[in-house]
Amino acid sequence: MAGRLFHFRMNGIYLRRRCKVYVKEGTGSIPVSHVAALQKNIESLGFACSEPLLERLQTLSPEKLGTFYKDLIATLREIVGAHRQFKPMYPNFPEQVMECPKPGFI
Repeated sequence: MAGRLFHFRMNGIYLRRRCKVYVKEGTGSIPVSHVAALQKNIESLGFACSEPLLERLQTLSPEKLGTFYKDLIATLREIVGAHRQFKPMYPNFPEQVMECPKPGFI
């Protein structure tokens, strides 16, 4: 567990600083559909996998791919700010702003 935590922290730092991840080559083999699903899910956060990364991910076991995915999504959500709840100052914009007296702005 400690090794996985260290690896995730280092990967998280590398991802935030260089927009890259390191995946150790595995001995497993998973269907392309699993890797394609991972790719599709990270696209919603504005990211994509390189071809070498996609090939490396296919060598992982399903369990290791799942762990990698969960860690990756958590870090990507943090990078784009999706981990925070959106609480707008004016939830009924623009109507609420138009009805607000001038001193209420800012």
